[in-house]
Amino acid sequence: MTAGPDEQHISDLISAGDLAAAYDEAMRAISDDDHSPQMRYLAVLALARMGAIAQARAAYDSFDIASIGSVDALSLNARLLKDVAFIAPAENRTGALLAAAAAYKDVFEKTGDPYPGVNAATLYRLAGKADQARTLAKELSRHTTITDPGSYYDQVTRAEILLNMDDVTGAVQALTAAGSMARKDHGSRATTRNQLKRLAEAAGLGESEIAKLLAPLASGTVIHFCGRMFRCDASIEARLVADIAGELDRLDVIAGYGALACGADILIAEALLKRGAELHVVLASSPQAFAATSVAPGGPGWTARYFACLEAASSLRIVGDDSYARHPSAFGFSTEIAIGLAIIRARYLASPVRQITIDDRDTSQGNGVAGSTADVARWQEAGFETIRIVPPALTAPTFPAKKPETKKPPERKALSLLFADFAGFTGLAENSLPDFWQKVLGSAAEALDEQGSRVVYRNTWGDACFAVFKEPEAAAQAAWSIQQRLAGVWQVPANSGMRISLHYGLVFSGEDPVLQRESIYGREVSRAARIEPITPPGFVYASENFAAACASRPNTPFRFGYVGRLTLPKNFGEERLYRLTRI
Repeated sequence: MTAGPDEQHISDLISAGDLAAAYDEAMRAISDDDHSPQMRYLAVLALARMGAIAQARAAYDSFDIASIGSVDALSLNARLLKDVAFIAPAENRTGALLAAAAAYKDVFEKTGDPYPGVNAATLYRLAGKADQARTLAKELSRHTTITDPGSYYDQVTRAEILLNMDDVTGAVQALTAAGSMARKDHGSRATTRNQLKRLAEAAGLGESEIAKLLAPLASGTVIHFCGRMFRCDASIEARLVADIAGELDRLDVIAGYGALACGADILIAEALLKRGAELHVVLASSPQAFAATSVAPGGPGWTARYFACLEAASSLRIVGDDSYARHPSAFGFSTEIAIGLAIIRARYLASPVRQITIDDRDTSQGNGVAGSTADVARWQEAGFETIRIVPPALTAPTFPAKKPETKKPPERKALSLLFADFAGFTGLAENSLPDFWQKVLGSAAEALDEQGSRVVYRNTWGDACFAVFKEPEAAAQAAWSIQQRLAGVWQVPANSGMRISLHYGLVFSGEDPVLQRESIYGREVSRAARIEPITPPGFVYASENFAAACASRPNTPFRFGYVGRLTLPKNFGEERLYRLTRI
């Protein structure tokens, strides 16, 4: 089947590992009446690649992907069964692996294609059926695309077959040949690495042997970038451009996330674009307001380059309000989101993630909420490596004099917000409400109590509650705990259950004039409240800001399966939403 231009674009996004964008584009096309089989398949594939297993399973069935009948469409069903097997409890895993193997083998027998066949062999091996795996692999080894491989997929399939036959040397040779192919298909290479790593472990290979096996398929690096703002200086820039290009080449950088302030940011962004890497921009305010606060002060030479980078960027996210465009909290917040997005992207691709900064100062300790020293400290707190390029002496931008403040603006801080509401509450019988009050709201209270001082505010009304947390991980744990506790104490009627939304944003703290006690308020509180009504009962949905902030915390046990770009009620626009899961 020849892909149309939209299908090819979405396929390219999947290959690059920009999976949320791929799913959004596919769903937009489907909503515009493009119901082609390939478009439906690509939407589900993007979800599956993200690890959004439940969403992918539901979409596979609702889009009737099986009816497409192609090898890829039928294999996708088996792939979803395989994904379920990998997260199944230990006591159920063998049975789940064998069920997925049987599904792949059925596709192989119907089509004769070796790709589903080798997946079946590998799953037999992972389930402890080594003899069965070898027998199937030997049969597959006689297929013409395996004896005379001509593409990346042929070579990696050959390698997997040989590894199932315990021919490690042959597998290394096949992967070495594959290494020069499909260089930009980072998504497929990541999938291959994950599959072969599991198989190699099951075959008893040691860490050094596995590293040698997978070395030809090494992934490029995702970066977060930051650094000093400085005035235009052609001689300094020439030296820095060479240093930046050298680091990007050494790391084989494929995507970068950061802002576009004058100086370091723009130089790194230009270098990313020059090497054909993706540039993802996260700004603290609108492009015009950001240019006024963070680009123009470096001199007129930066402004045109700033807008050229924006024009060429793969994505732009604006995470702040222009009325606070100059406030340090806005810059610190946008950096935190950029860091989390870089980590999420690297996780999708199973690739290394690094930070590159240009700074002539000691950046080992942050000093405040914004600036490159704070950015580096935040990155290193997440447990990742920073690469520092030390420039010659830099000339700081000339910022306009600040107008004297007649009144200090209220302080805003980044906090995590949880809204929970019980769908179907109004349909409950009156005599069940005391039991509901004690068990349902009691469970929510216990989950909040578990977080102790990390809860900075809580409130409730009727069947709903609102809580605010210092850290996103505390909010995620509370949301998860609420749903788990409710499952054990309350028999949920059909189409009912607790809907929970999570959001991370800059909010105000101050005394509520009506309640006469400390409260949390601001537009982001309203945004969090708008996510809750479109969350299905029994689920926890999180904004992209929340997912990114949680991902930037070290060793977080939470993962976020992409749901899509959904329209929020009451004219709050669209929001990229994720479903909270736990590893």
